[in-house]
Order: sequence, then C-alpha cells, then structure tokens
Amino acid sequence: MNNLLTFARPTLRRAALRRAPPTLRAPYSRLAPLTQPLRLPTSQILRLASAFQQCRGVASSVSGRPGSQTVEQAALNVREEMGNSTTDWAKSIAGGNFRTDSVVPTQHTFLGITSAVAHSVPMPYIVTGLVGGIPYIAASAATMYLSYEAGLATAGAITNIDPGVALTVLDRALNIQVTYGAVMLSFLGALHWGMEFAGLGGHKGYARLLLGAAPVLYAWPTLALDPTLALIAQWVGFTGLWWADLKATTAGWTPAWYSQYRFYLSILVGTCIITTLASISYWGPVAGHGLLTHDLELIRSQRAQVRPSDHGSVPGNVEAVNAGTNADTYVIIRKKHGEEEHKQESESDKLKTAKMSNMPYSTANWHWKNKTVTPWAKAWFERELVQIEVQAADGAVVRVDRVVEVDGDVEVGRRKSKLITIYDCKVVLNWKGTAADGTEVDGRLIVPEVSHEITLDGLSDYVYEWSLTSEASPSASAVLALAKSKLPAALEEKFAAFPVALVDTHGKDIIVGSSEPSRTGSPAPTPAASTSAPAPSSAPAKKVKVQTVNAALVEVEATFQASADDLFSLLTDEKRIPMWSRAPAKSEAKPETEYALFGGGVRGKYISLDPPKAIKQTWSLQSPTWPEGHEAILTTTLAQATDSTKVTFSLDGVPTGMEDEIRRNIEGY
Repeated sequence: MNNLLTFARPTLRRAALRRAPPTLRAPYSRLAPLTQPLRLPTSQILRLASAFQQCRGVASSVSGRPGSQTVEQAALNVREEMGNSTTDWAKSIAGGNFRTDSVVPTQHTFLGITSAVAHSVPMPYIVTGLVGGIPYIAASAATMYLSYEAGLATAGAITNIDPGVALTVLDRALNIQVTYGAVMLSFLGALHWGMEFAGLGGHKGYARLLLGAAPVLYAWPTLALDPTLALIAQWVGFTGLWWADLKATTAGWTPAWYSQYRFYLSILVGTCIITTLASISYWGPVAGHGLLTHDLELIRSQRAQVRPSDHGSVPGNVEAVNAGTNADTYVIIRKKHGEEEHKQESESDKLKTAKMSNMPYSTANWHWKNKTVTPWAKAWFERELVQIEVQAADGAVVRVDRVVEVDGDVEVGRRKSKLITIYDCKVVLNWKGTAADGTEVDGRLIVPEVSHEITLDGLSDYVYEWSLTSEASPSASAVLALAKSKLPAALEEKFAAFPVALVDTHGKDIIVGSSEPSRTGSPAPTPAASTSAPAPSSAPAKKVKVQTVNAALVEVEATFQASADDLFSLLTDEKRIPMWSRAPAKSEAKPETEYALFGGGVRGKYISLDPPKAIKQTWSLQSPTWPEGHEAILTTTLAQATDSTKVTFSLDGVPTGMEDEIRRNIEGY
C-alpha cells in the first residue's frame, strides 16, 4: 500500500495543481523564475486558512484516526455527532414524516424540527390538552403532600391526626389519581375512533378501531390493583400507547404533529407518576407504611404515652370558687381545702391586694380587666324605667308599666388605668296609657339596641318598635301618638344615666387604690379608735433584699419623623415627658440623678447622657411581678438619618417570663 502511494504521489500532485488558482501554479511554472514571490489576494488567504483548519492528515495505521486531529477538531466532531443524534431523535418523535402536512422545519436540528412541529399544532388542542392535565398534576401534588403528612402521623410527629385516618386519606388521594389516569388513557384511545369516523388518512377499518379500544380495555382493570401497582401499570400503558401513536403517525393515520404532541403529554404524565411513587416510597404507604402493613393499634398506644392530656378527672372533693376581681378568669376549679388552708389562702390574697394598693396608681391599674354585671344591669333597668311617665296637655297620660326583658351582656372594664363601659342590650317593656276620655290603652315597646356605641359614642340613633296590645280605637291611636312623641326623650335620659351609674357602682371594684368602696362591694372597715400611746416619729428604713433572677435582653426599634435633638428632649425633659406618657414625671437629665415616669410606675437613675445620641439609665418597674430590688439597664441610642431618626431601646436585665409584657409596653409608648 505504501509503495502504491509513493508511485501515485506525482500524479496526484499534478492533478491538484491543475485545479488550483493560477496564482498558486505560478511558482511551479517552468516559465516563472524560482525566486518570484507568491502573491495572493487577502480573501483567498482567508479561505485557504479556513480550509487548512478543516484539513486532516493521513489516518494512523493503528487507530484509524486523522493524524492531524486537534482538541478543537475533536470537540467539533462531538458536537456534530450530538447534533445528528438529537436531530434523528426529533425526527423519530415527529413520526418520520415531519416534512408533510404543512410541517416544514427551517433547520434539520432538534430545535428546528421540534419548533416546526409545535407551531403546526392548532392552539385549541394545546390549550385543552393543558387544561385536561391540570387535575392530574393537582392529584399528584396532593398525594405528595398527604404522603408527607401520613409519614409524620405514623411516626408520631403529629399528635392531632390519627395514623389510620392519615393513611386512609392518602389512599383515597391515590385512588383519585389512578381513576383520572384511566380516564385520560381511555380518552387518548377514543381519539383514534374519532379519526376513523372522520376518515383521516383514509378508513383503516378494524385496525384503527382496535387501536382505539385497546387503551380502554387496559386502563379500567388497573383500578382493581393496589394504587402503587396501578400507577406503574398505567405508566406502561401511556408509554405503549405513545409508541403506537408514533407508528400511526408514520403510517399517515394521524396529523403529522400528533406523535410529538403525544410525546410531551406522556412526559407530563410520567413526571406526575414518578413524583407520586417517589413520595409514597419515601414518606407514605410503600415500604411498611400501608394500611395493612401497619399495626395501627400499636402506633396509637405509643402515641398515647407522649400525648399531653386534654381531659381527665380529679379524685376527691372539688369545688368551683370565684376567682376574684384581680384574676384573669371568673371561676377556679380546685380541690376542697380544709379551714386552715382556706385561712392561709385568704391571708395571701389580702397581702397581694395590700401590695398592689401601695403601688403607683397607673402601674397597679395598667393591665386589662373586666367585670360582668349583667344581673345588676337588668335590675337597674327594671327599677329605673318604670319611673317614667309623660302627660299631654289634654290630660292623657302614658307610663312604663313593666320591663319584660333585658337581653344582652353588660361589663365594666379597666384599660390602661381607664374605666370603660361595655354593654349591648335589647330592652322590651310594656306601657300603659289613659286617654283624655278615660279609655285605658296597653302597648308594647321594643328597643333593639341600647349600647355604649349609641349612648356615648353617638354612632347611630335609637330604634323604637311600637305596638298596641289593646283594641284599636281613636282614643288608643291618640295615646299611641303621645307615647311615640314623648316617651323616647324620657327613655334616652335614663339610657344616658345608665353608664354613669354603672361606673359609679362597679368601677371601684376593679380599680386598685380607690379610696371608697363600691356600692355593691363589701363595706369599708371601721377605723380603730386612736389610743393614747404615741406613735414613733420615725421608723427604721426597711432593708430591700436584692433577689437574684434570670434575666433576658429586650430590644425595640422605632423610626420617627423627627430630629434626634427633639427626641432626646422628649425622652429626658421633665416638662415634655408627660406629652407622651400622659402622667406626671420627674427627670433632671443629669448623671447620678433619679427619675420617675408614669407617676412613679417606672423608676431609676441616669448613668450617662450623650445628647443627642445615647441615654444610659437603670430601670425598675413598680409591679408585683417585678422582683423587689432588681434593676435593669436601659440603653437608648438615637441614629439620625436624612429625614428620620432611628431609636433603639435596649433593656438588659428583664426577668425571664416578662419579655413579651415589657416589649408590648415599650412599643405602646
């Protein structure tokens, strides 16, 4: 072979020179001097350079590969082969006849063929196909979520769901997905019947009709299988039907785009099935998490051991006692105590009340508290409204005879040291009247709403519903007109007096530090007579025992549309502090001087002041829940920006458990 190449090389060279441009042949011409330079145009030089890059040397006798192949050439070869493979794949998906039926790709590439086929699919088919796939996607997503929940329930991580219920719900979701998959598979088979009826590509007879019936006969029996096996079987069915649709497209039984349309539908269904199988395999019924493979009674018994009790019984005698006006509940259920325990408890309540009474007014009455006084309100209306009587110039008289019903709730509340009334009642009363001629008239009046919003806020007007209960007559009509004209004003005068009486009677029961007892409360104790023994002029100061407490740090940030100088003055100037605290204050704004806010509810001492940037001070809350003698450190920093100032309150030393309360109080101001 080598000898043959050596012998033929001159002949091959001469043939190549004959095909070369004249400028290339000139140096080798016998008429041209050997020293004549080679002159080529720039365009020919560029073409030659490109040709030389594609030129391959003589193949190796060992590997058979070109001897001059470079890394770039190898990469180019790989790209060419991959492009050819993807193009062939796209042609296969398109059914092999992608050039027919108005499907003309602009390029013989995967993207070109795929784009051409996709653009040939009518838009209604794409939209309805996607809409039809949404329920299947939703079923797969729901199954994945329920598998996760069932896994947590069977593992005991969720205690409010029974494992049997969780697995049953998951099983139902799987059955829904399997059923919808059977519907989709049957529908795809029915399309071939429609094409046969329409004669698309000619009538094919039994062959196409059997192809359309096969998915129906295959899909619906899968419902009898376990959901996991049914999903796998349907996956095989969708893939097999796509292969049949590919062959049908190649044979011209369907539009040229149909096999690719079906391919992407199969990809969608396959992704959903894989997601479901992976979910139930990792969390749900597969691998020991099924309804039949689990001992649910064992799971329930194990969970019952760690579940917190939400009901139970207390052995022995129990009693329900009034929680008192200072409690957060109305009734306390507890065991019955002996007389000695009752005595100790009573003494404890007295000490607590005395301690709160010694606190500043604003601090002791800061927390929200309500007192229900509905029975008292009903008695008040029954007593006060029957005193109403109006008279006309002709001698006719109308009076409230009886209060039939007072329906609603009445409370008096304490909100941040303020008393408020909370009530909304329906009042029904009977009235009687006497006409000028002596005729007796009876009637009924309904006031649907007597409330704080109407009486005090004036958000709406009172509504009166009048009716006669006696026989109608001209005299009765005259008395009814008198009642409508004059009774409302008299009633509204009483309604306006109700909240005042409510606060006067019950307000002192929920306000600590009140000097007078309420009218319904216990009578005030009679002060003891003074004795002749003189009281000492002064008593030794009580030594405060500082408690060691577990403390935490509370930080609150706020941004104000004000300068740092103004904010610093608002926080430290004794005259400006009441503008935001709404209570007297004491503050000299000097290091080592004491201050008091909220009428003495908060006390401390200034440590350092750096106007208008920072304030450092001790901080102590005068409250029963604040440890006696304990002080926290409040550091307030002010950072001024272009149009606002950021203020950071950092309170270090807050007793553990009071963080949320202190944070709410700081944010409130």
